[in-house]
Amino acid sequence: MHGVTSLQSATGFGELLRVRRERVGLTQQVLADHATLSVRAIRDMESGRVQRPRQETVRLLADALRLEGHHRSSFEAAARRQALLEEPRDEPTAPPVARGAIVGRELEVEVLTDALAVHGDRLVTVAGLGGVGKTRLVLEVARRLHLAPGWSVRWIDCGRQSVAGLARTIGERPTLLVLDGADAGVDTALLDELFHRCPGLRVLITARIPQPLPGGQVIPLAPLPTPGPELDHDPVALAEVGAVRLLLSHLRRLRPGLRLEPDEAPAVASICRQLDGLPGALELVAGWSTVLSPRQLVARLTDGPFHLAPPPAGFGGRADVGAALGRHWTG
Repeated sequence: MHGVTSLQSATGFGELLRVRRERVGLTQQVLADHATLSVRAIRDMESGRVQRPRQETVRLLADALRLEGHHRSSFEAAARRQALLEEPRDEPTAPPVARGAIVGRELEVEVLTDALAVHGDRLVTVAGLGGVGKTRLVLEVARRLHLAPGWSVRWIDCGRQSVAGLARTIGERPTLLVLDGADAGVDTALLDELFHRCPGLRVLITARIPQPLPGGQVIPLAPLPTPGPELDHDPVALAEVGAVRLLLSHLRRLRPGLRLEPDEAPAVASICRQLDGLPGALELVAGWSTVLSPRQLVARLTDGPFHLAPPPAGFGGRADVGAALGRHWTG
């Protein structure tokens, strides 16, 4: 009678699992061996740390406990009820919205998206110098996964937010967790805990210098390709080079309908070379196009990009080209 009372008074799946295990006289280790699970998994379920056990895990436990008929269906139903009760209420919001389409990084976007969503890489760091476009690349990957069926995205600005307390809200769903600007490093113990409790989790990190992380993959991000002098008088070929494509896309936002004319092509190519194909600097210098021609910009940059003040247009807030290049060259 006492055993029946214990079963009826169990308030959650974890407690029910403990009562069932003790009723048949099994230790956590023996149950783990029979169910081909880790003893840590049994301990976490019984203590309530695992709030939403996987269906396959519940089946293995029911087999190990030799539950049949009504007892088995009640055991499985308890796990389903808890999963419903513990379903996160705070649905993750969409990742931040980037301005305009991504330009010059199409291959990197495809490779990174496939690594996370197709090949199952769980921990990837995009590393590169300041202003190289790490955040913009990751924004595009996050946007694609956010739109993919069944995926959710969590975006954490490491300079402003903490990753603590995420495990319960993520659960087992396929989730991309972006840790943007993790230049101060990442808590590896916390990452291990998240990966243990969230089997569908993928973590994507941006940092200037990659932190050695067990099992992690590092993707270095270089500046965009710049044109050689031989293309200066070939506007069609010039417009296909990554840095030029990006600069033109920014210029067209301020000067709709802009075409790369033969007389301006050498100056546009020179701007891209002088700025090392650095996306952050290219965006900022484009803000000057409302008052300076490409040739005038080349002259200003020849005097030294560190002397070019913040642009009059609203590109990049109060930042200036010199600051962007300073971050690039100093790492």
